[in-house]
Amino acid sequence: QQCCNKKEVTGMTAIENGVYTIMPGILNICKNNCVYSRNGNLTDLYCFESVSPKPGYVSCENTTLIVQHLPFEEDGEIGNQTQTVDPNTGDVEIEVGLHGTYQPVICYFQPDNVLMTVIESDVCQIKKVPESVNVRDALRGISSQLDREEKKYSLTRD
Repeated sequence: QQCCNKKEVTGMTAIENGVYTIMPGILNICKNNCVYSRNGNLTDLYCFESVSPKPGYVSCENTTLIVQHLPFEEDGEIGNQTQTVDPNTGDVEIEVGLHGTYQPVICYFQPDNVLMTVIESDVCQIKKVPESVNVRDALRGISSQLDREEKKYSLTRD
């Protein structure tokens, strides 16, 4: 099953209504591996599943994403960074594979948001976007060097 890039929920409760955007690359959270953020909030992740019908409507919109593969050099080693941009929302995903002593990492950004979601070694974290990263640059195809932080945050739900 392929995931919708964006789902819009209407006619339900205020807590359920909203625009849900796919967060590709996050696995083993939802049964179908289709994980969504709601209304641009990267700290809340959601899954959709078929249950007995409730009043309301869920629409599915697929958008052509812009994908760029950008080689980089770090400590004498050549690596590859994949940058995916949703031109409708401006959401950016940057995936950097294993290189040197660094583990693979996936970062999700939204324009004008001071937080990013970072997935590294099966750990999902919410971090402040480093000042050296300009999310709008990704929309123009310019890559930025991500600063690594030692401070880690964990997501929990009550």
